[in-house]
Amino acid sequence: MESVSQELDRILGIVTIADNHLEVRKQLLMLLQDFTIRGIAVHDANIVATMLAYNIDKICTLDNDFHRYRRLITIVSPLTSTA
Repeated sequence: MESVSQELDRILGIVTIADNHLEVRKQLLMLLQDFTIRGIAVHDANIVATMLAYNIDKICTLDNDFHRYRRLITIVSPLTSTA
């Protein structure tokens, strides 16, 4: 358990937790209206809303559901990325 705790502390020292706050909710409502999102697609919209609220412009994913947002974010595929 000690090594798990140390590793978690190390990871938390290099990442930023993107909390779901008022700005994320505003972005989500905008996306729900602009893209007519319903049902399970709201989960992906919430991810994009969080990205927009935190000025994150790239997502690395194999999920084609994010393509509807390609005018707002850059989609990077791990299968085709040379980075």
